[in-house]
Amino acid sequence: MLINADGSGFINGEYPLRWNRQGSRIHVTAWGEEENIRRNDPGQEYDLEINGAAMKGQQLPLRLGNTTFPGHPITVTRK
Repeated sequence: MLINADGSGFINGEYPLRWNRQGSRIHVTAWGEEENIRRNDPGQEYDLEINGAAMKGQQLPLRLGNTTFPGHPITVTRK
């Protein structure tokens, strides 16, 4: 996950994301491709909290069609 200062970024250098920050909390929304952004059709979402050089939080559950994929804990470290 690459998070840029302008609120944009990518996951695996391929999937675009947008993020916003409130205090030490960051909400990240990632899309499968640019077309999904134009349709406002988000993919995966994350709620993270900044803790020094790391961000810890939760990948939120994802619903695709009639299937819900569970969320899970996630840790992101700054390079």
